[in-house]
Amino acid sequence: MTMNTHTSTCQGTVIGKSKALFAVMVAGQISHSQLAPTLARLIKNELDLPAIGDQVLLSTQSDGQYRIENILARRSLICRRAVTGKDTGQPSVQVIAANIDQLVAVMATSQPELKWAMLDRYTVMAEAQQIDVLICLTKSDLFEQLSCHEQAAFQHRCHLYRQLGYRLLFCSVQTLAGIAEVQHQLQGRTSLLLGKSGVGKTSLLNVLLPHPGRKVAAVNQVTGKGRHTTTALQWLTIDENSVVIDTPGTRELGLWEVTTDELDVCFPEMRPLLGQCKFRLGCHHIEEPGCAIRKAVVTGSIDPYRYQSYLKLMEEWR
Repeated sequence: MTMNTHTSTCQGTVIGKSKALFAVMVAGQISHSQLAPTLARLIKNELDLPAIGDQVLLSTQSDGQYRIENILARRSLICRRAVTGKDTGQPSVQVIAANIDQLVAVMATSQPELKWAMLDRYTVMAEAQQIDVLICLTKSDLFEQLSCHEQAAFQHRCHLYRQLGYRLLFCSVQTLAGIAEVQHQLQGRTSLLLGKSGVGKTSLLNVLLPHPGRKVAAVNQVTGKGRHTTTALQWLTIDENSVVIDTPGTRELGLWEVTTDELDVCFPEMRPLLGQCKFRLGCHHIEEPGCAIRKAVVTGSIDPYRYQSYLKLMEEWR
């Protein structure tokens, strides 16, 4: 007769993973758990594996250890396009985190230069999963160092994103301006922080959640690029209802969830016009005649910069 080693079941949250082990928070304690054999046999790709933020069902073994029996339904899943595989030549998926309430796009006002096209990748990624976006502009104390032309262009872009419905905050770890509002916006949410190396994510977290071991690196003054300080996803608890997931700095971010037929839906300014093109929902808004989106760009209803950002993302999938 086979002895049943399962004594009980409980629920936990995946807060980290390394090879075949998953760090799971269970009743305030961290357990390093493996997949149950029945679940392991169902794994076909990375999408099937537990991700940070996943709610999982665990079984308690006779030795007191936990095994992950099942992944509970996800309300969101943030993925990126991984580097092309050497063997197949096909793109593969890299899962970032699950069950996110908001994506916090951390961008520097200056040093390094703000790449608005990267911000559009973040917003499209969030729109595809219907996740709220908070744009956090760090190093606001450097704004006065920009030229008058640069300041005007910067303010114009900020106004544009606010018009599109995105929350946008300025903050500085040097002056502490805006820090209280950032703290407020993180309350009661599971937030995923995304940003290039050097934009100040680590410095911001050091103010929000002081930690003596968290390293900060300066921007390379020659290349203008940041240096990596976070090397793996980090689950940071603010309180029992608020969590921040910090990510390594990203210099490139390939979209995974969005296809050419879905990209326009991820641009809020385009959504009201979808279906009004000559070719209806079959229009990709590139060169097709009678395109309502292109007409809106010409008339100024859609910002030309955002349209160019859309075209660049479309090109990656064509």
